[in-house]
Amino acid sequence: MAAILEAIRVLLVALIGAIVQASAGSSGTVHTPGDLPDLSYSIAYEDGELPALSVGLSFKGDEDGSTTISLPEQWGGIADHAADVASITAIADSPEATPIRIVADGPRAWRVEHAPGQRVRCSYFIRPVGRDKPVLGNDYRSTVSPDLVQIIGHLALAYPEHLRSPDPRTILVDLSGLDRPDWAVASSFGPGPGPRTVRMPGDKFLHSTIVAGRGRLIERTVGANRVGVYVHHDGFDFDHDRFADLCQRIIATERDFFADHTDPWFLVTMVPRGSIASGGYSLGGTGLTNAFALFCSAGISLDPGSHHLAPIERLLAHEYMHTWIGGKISPSSEQASVVDEPLHYWFTEGFTDFFARRVLHSAGLWSDEQYARDLSDSLGRYEQSPEIAAPNARIAEAFWTDPNVRELPYRRGDLLALALDEEIRARSGGERSLDTFLRDLLVRAVENGEHPGNEALFARVEAFTDPGFADRMREFVESGGPAPVPDRTTVPALELTTRTMRSTDPGFDVEATRESKIVTGVIPGSGAARAGLTDGMAMVSFRMDGGSGGPSQAVAVVRDSGGEERTITYDAVSPPRVTRAFAPIR
Repeated sequence: MAAILEAIRVLLVALIGAIVQASAGSSGTVHTPGDLPDLSYSIAYEDGELPALSVGLSFKGDEDGSTTISLPEQWGGIADHAADVASITAIADSPEATPIRIVADGPRAWRVEHAPGQRVRCSYFIRPVGRDKPVLGNDYRSTVSPDLVQIIGHLALAYPEHLRSPDPRTILVDLSGLDRPDWAVASSFGPGPGPRTVRMPGDKFLHSTIVAGRGRLIERTVGANRVGVYVHHDGFDFDHDRFADLCQRIIATERDFFADHTDPWFLVTMVPRGSIASGGYSLGGTGLTNAFALFCSAGISLDPGSHHLAPIERLLAHEYMHTWIGGKISPSSEQASVVDEPLHYWFTEGFTDFFARRVLHSAGLWSDEQYARDLSDSLGRYEQSPEIAAPNARIAEAFWTDPNVRELPYRRGDLLALALDEEIRARSGGERSLDTFLRDLLVRAVENGEHPGNEALFARVEAFTDPGFADRMREFVESGGPAPVPDRTTVPALELTTRTMRSTDPGFDVEATRESKIVTGVIPGSGAARAGLTDGMAMVSFRMDGGSGGPSQAVAVVRDSGGEERTITYDAVSPPRVTRAFAPIR
């Protein structure tokens, strides 16, 4: 009965909200009760001994009388998120509110049986469970706590399968249930709890974030448009206004680079994930629809001279660059599945790394020395990678499970971009560069609807250079091997040299250990071995955290033969090695 009453309440709120003028920053049109949106979502915070989110979803069911609503099998390396969903129910979205049968159709899908074409309202709760074990990489799972709520749509908002298509949908989003005393609320769709109506394809809608909590929402303007910066109150002692100014500066520089000031609203969120450990810290994020979400160790500093500052600047520039690379310039459907998506990460992630560095330099935030140091880190990490000869197909297989493989497309694309930039400059006598190449892709995407896959991208490389150069770049992406970097770069003026560095090295066979749950392949003399990790231990969990120089701190939780668990922490770095590097030309 409680679920039915809640569903009726949510329906009334949605219907009332549909006739409210959408606030500034939202997109789409306003709908009246006689012209219902394709979908409507309402999200409310449920206080209690175990905090939860209440989610209401209304939609017109499939004409065949059976509609499946689902969450993806995995997103961003997260595969267990459906365990958060509980107490899912369905009713007819009508004054009678008749209960409708709903049946589990797998671990991440639920089948709703209804009258053909009937409008349906579902409701469920999100209660985060099983969070004692950390995930590899960024933890994108839903946060529901007494002072913070943050979700990413893919992992929290069940979506009707028959409405999954590239076609735009009218979607009402009501966050009034998150409007609590001393809380700030914002989302990919605008500031405040709404309700508001947006019109976009389902995948773009789900590629969103919603945040609410005891934090501060700071607003800035970039031209005629607004930028919101949410900083959670707990764990970040740096100057929040200075951070908002930094976000504003990077966003303005990148919009100017593309001559694209079309987005009326953009949100940056910074929330804590753990705290700084001895010798390392966690720093990550993801670019989303009209937003990027940052996840950082509590206690990081953004004071001038802090070793955290440059990684944060780099992360901001990288994630916002995804507005275009991977966003407006996105791969075609030939490689758009979740399984095959990493095959084009050399472009969507590697080129993004290259242009993030370029933007920070052109904005005056990074000196020639900082630019050279960051580029050298990228080259050095690639040349010391144990997976340097791995084909692109292996990236699709192991991107989410092997940290060494996960690094490859970032490095390959970054270094390919460097080589292509210099080749275009040389062939055009300095009239064109990789900037020209990227802006050309944007024009083709926006004006002609072109969204190139790998072969189309290499065809554009050939058009800007020649068949031989394009074939060498294709071979580098597909088969790996030494990076084809130039001896000198133009902007800034750098030359190739050498340096001694240490790279990320977990010190054991991570993939074999993950499959067997038994520690395997510990390297004698490695940081793992010196810290006490040995073959044969039962591995409970493992993670590596670090900044822009790559993960450097490893935390392994192991269980001995007596069932006792212990935590082993160590520096996950290799012995010093000589590698190629870049330095400013004096």
